[in-house]
Order: sequence, then C-alpha cells, then structure tokens
Amino acid sequence: MATPSGAWPALASPIPTSTDMEPTEAIGVGERLFATTPSGRNYLSDFMHSQEPIDPDHDEDEADLTAEAAEDYRLSTTHMTGSLHELQEDAVIKDDKTQQEVAEVMQRSMEACQINPDTVSRLSSPRKRSSASPALSPELDTDDEDDDDDDDDFEDAQESLSPSQKRLESQSSSVPDPGIMNSPTWRQQRKHVFVLSESGKPIFSQHGDEDELASLMAVMQAMVSYVIDMGDVLKSMSAGGKQIAFLHKGPLILVAVTQGNESASQLAVQLTYVYHQILSILTLGQLTRIFERKPGFDLRKMLAGSERLIQSLVRAMDSDPSFMLSAVRVLPLAQAIRDDITKTVIQSCQKIKNLVFAIMIADNKLVALIRMKKYYIHPADLHLLLNLVNTTESFKHSEAWLPICLPKFDPSGFVHAHISYLSDDCQACLLMITAERDIFFEVSEAKGKIVEVMTKNNTLLPISESMTKSKETPADLDFPELRHFLYKSRSAAQFTSPIAATAYQDEKDADRLHGIYLEMQHQLHSPHRPLKLIYRGDSQENVLGWVTQTFELYAAFSPDATKATAIKTINAVLKWCKKEETSLFILNAPTF
Repeated sequence: MATPSGAWPALASPIPTSTDMEPTEAIGVGERLFATTPSGRNYLSDFMHSQEPIDPDHDEDEADLTAEAAEDYRLSTTHMTGSLHELQEDAVIKDDKTQQEVAEVMQRSMEACQINPDTVSRLSSPRKRSSASPALSPELDTDDEDDDDDDDDFEDAQESLSPSQKRLESQSSSVPDPGIMNSPTWRQQRKHVFVLSESGKPIFSQHGDEDELASLMAVMQAMVSYVIDMGDVLKSMSAGGKQIAFLHKGPLILVAVTQGNESASQLAVQLTYVYHQILSILTLGQLTRIFERKPGFDLRKMLAGSERLIQSLVRAMDSDPSFMLSAVRVLPLAQAIRDDITKTVIQSCQKIKNLVFAIMIADNKLVALIRMKKYYIHPADLHLLLNLVNTTESFKHSEAWLPICLPKFDPSGFVHAHISYLSDDCQACLLMITAERDIFFEVSEAKGKIVEVMTKNNTLLPISESMTKSKETPADLDFPELRHFLYKSRSAAQFTSPIAATAYQDEKDADRLHGIYLEMQHQLHSPHRPLKLIYRGDSQENVLGWVTQTFELYAAFSPDATKATAIKTINAVLKWCKKEETSLFILNAPTF
C-alpha cells in the first residue's frame, strides 16, 4: 500500500566499512542449448512405462469453440504490497531422488534427435489429470451465467488491436519437422519461454514456430505429469548447463530455459508475468471453462493477434529492472505540477460511474495515479498496462475502448479501459479504467476536459521537459564515480535510476550489468540465507547491492573505484533520494 502523504521511512545509516567484503567473480554463461547426439535414441522411451495408456486414435479435430463471457464484475481489494517475490520461497523439487531422475530424463530428452511418432501422439493426447496435481490456480467462481455482450467486446477489441491470423485454423496430427531444434541459431538463444496446455498442445514459443516444437513441448508435458504422478511438483532443474523452470497454472504449463544469470525463482516470477499476460486477454474463468470442455483445444485461436504482447513482455524482462524489482518507475516531476495534474483528473471525472483507476504514463513511467477508495493496483498489473501501451501504436492516433483483465486486481472478469494520448506535443498516455462497459462517450468527454484544463494550466509542457531530462547519466546528477544505480522505495513499490554511463551503452555490456543485478537480487532475497549487503568486483566493474526495510539499492562503479569511494558515493545517493523524494516518487495515491 502506498505510503500516506508526508510519510517517508528513514533512510538507513551509512554503509559499514567492514574489511571482510571480498570481491567475487562473475558467473559464466552456460554451454550451448539443446545439444543432440548421433545415437538416435528415443528421448521418451526411458519413462514411457510410467505413462497411462492413451488411445492414439483420439479425435484431435479442432472444433471452433467460443469462450463464454467474463464473470460478473467484482471489485476485489488487492493491496499494492509491491512484490512478486513470494514466488521465490521454494523453487526446487522437494524429493532429491525425484530431482535426480527427472534431470536425467531431461538431459536424455534434449540430447536425442529421433522422434517416435506413436509416442508423440500418445503424449499429445488429453490425459486425465492426476489427483496429485498441485493446487496452483486460485479458486474459480462456478457461476456459468453467460454474457454475450462481453464476448463481443472481447472479440472486437482483439480485432482492433491486431488482425487475426488465418494460419491457426487447425493443427496437423502428423509429427512436426524437428529441424528447428537442430538450428544453431535456435540453440544459441540465451533464453527460451514456452507455453503449452496440460494435454501438451503448443500455445506459445519465444523463438520458432510452435508447431515445429510440438514434440519438445510433448516432452515437457510428459515430465510434468510424470512428477505429479509420483506425488511431487516439478519446479526447476539443471541440465546441460542450463537452468530450467516450470510453472503449472491450472490448464497451462509454462517453461523457461536459460543459460543466463536468472535463478529458478526469478524465472518463476517471469513465467508468472507471462501467465498474467495471457489472463489479461482471456480471464481465468474463460481459460478454465475452455479446457474443461475440450482439453485438447488449440488456445492460439483465442490469442491470435496478441502474441506480440507476450513477445514484447518476454523481451522487456530481459533488460528492464522493473520486473526484477517488482516496482514501477516514476517520471520525475515537481510535486506542485503532479498535484495539479491529479486535481485536474479528479475534477474532470467526477460524473463517471464506477471509475476505478485513472493512470497517466509517459516514456514508460508513471506520471499520476488516482484510484477509487478501498482499491489499489498492483505493480504487476501496471506492468501489463505499460506493455499494452508500448506495443500498440494505434493508441497514438485514436481513442481506444477495450476490455482487459487485471489478474492481480480480479482474475475472473474484465474491466474496460479508455486509452488515448493527450496531444501530439505531449506524448503522455491516459488510461481510465472502469467497471462499466457502455460509457465510452462519457469517459471520452472527460478526457477532453482534462486536456483542455492541462493546456490552460500549462501542465503539459513540464511532462515533455521531464521526459527529456530523465535521460541524464549519473555524472549529470553530480555522481561522477557512478556508472549506474537503481534505487527502490520498498514501501511505495517504485524506483528511480538514471540512464547508464557510456560504459554500458553497448548492448552486451548492459546485459552483463543486468545479469549481475539479477545475481545480487537473488542473493539478497534468498529464502535460505538472505544477505543484506554485497560488494563484488572484477576487471570490468565493482557492483554493490544493499537491501533494508525501507529501500533496495544497486550501484555500479568503475573497476578502479575503492570501497571507501563506493561508500561515500552511495551515502550521497541516499541523501539525494531523500531530498528529491517528492519528485521521484508518488508517496500517496489520491482517490476519487
């Protein structure tokens, strides 16, 4: 929950000058992904004896299925407690014997190149869920009442965002060509993300066509079922120098394979974001009913045109610290300017029925947030809204009205969002989110009033100026010793950072620094032995990580910087953040 107005937790005391803070070496990148061997061994034969017999002639024809309407709207209170790190408490298999067996199976699966068509057919067919399946999805509302208007809204919005893709009419029952898995380009990708159904149907692949990877996804589905049948839950494993994370959410299975610096718990957080992105399009109720009626349904039919949202989200998580920190970046503005913007929005929206949130963003940063009393928006939902705006150019040219599900707010139903940019001269985007679906013109009229008043009060110009000013480096902020830093206010779930110095303008160097931040974040928030302070150095940079009850801080220095210099600079950064707190953070969210 946001900190009340005027409340700001005291910053911690200066960093202790302990002499036992020894440098550590950076972790290297793993070996190449998905190696194959000439043995030609069937990669499923080792555990097929454990699979229940399934009729290979099961009818897999994909009949058109119209999803039922969203559940009746309910506005459940979801506090902005600010972190998805709850997922990081247990990312290993509980039984060591199970972990060893599954790792061996995964290694053999990835080393084989011959496919048994009968085996793939069996594993791709729907199978009865084991009674030992983990209860990973929230309880569902069993109300089956339909609402055709909501379905029409959903389909219209999908068409307006992106054309439907005709190629997903049906899926062939023949075994796909495994050639893509032999491609050096595909193998050398740093990370892969896969989404499939419990029956093994491909839904999404970060790299490559899903149909060509159907056999690999069948292996993943079989492994998850194999472990469930043994009364355990498959969460993560290491195989061939790769970290592999699994997330089983209701009818979906999500898998991430990386040779980067992410830990299993961090991959689980990223997979949860992907799952939430899918829910933002379909809602949990629709998703569940679809697979209850037809377990072998091809969900790509419902997601056609929205794959770009998932792709954009996955790419952003590789470099944007917002996801690592579970926080939102705020556009720096003088408090008086931000208060004036907030007042204008509140006064212009007084007559709008059931307006839940009014959110103004610019340059992927939060400008203002106004909420209905008793309701809060989670940073994870804000990230989905930011991703939607960043990937939809049409919002810049016309007003949009579309249904969207905010999974942390209410996973079972849609709210409706009016999305538009303020003006050509000020590239700030205004999102007004309401529980009512038939008030587009009222919301559009309110948006016009907001732009008119902001133009009259000259509050559009400061937003544009701040967007330019936010491109400053640490040296521009009078921190010449710093190359980069991230500062998160834990109570507000918001963070600030300058752009990186010249040393990280190259994409490879920027990725290396982000990887170091990920390693430190995992060590600072480890569920087993969490650390409070880390200082590590090598020939390329010295990096510090520090977490307290009130803030989380990461900073990078040149390799020549001493610990004394680092301590002095970090304390100066803390003082600067305290001095500029009213412009760097939104400490309270006004209400309608």
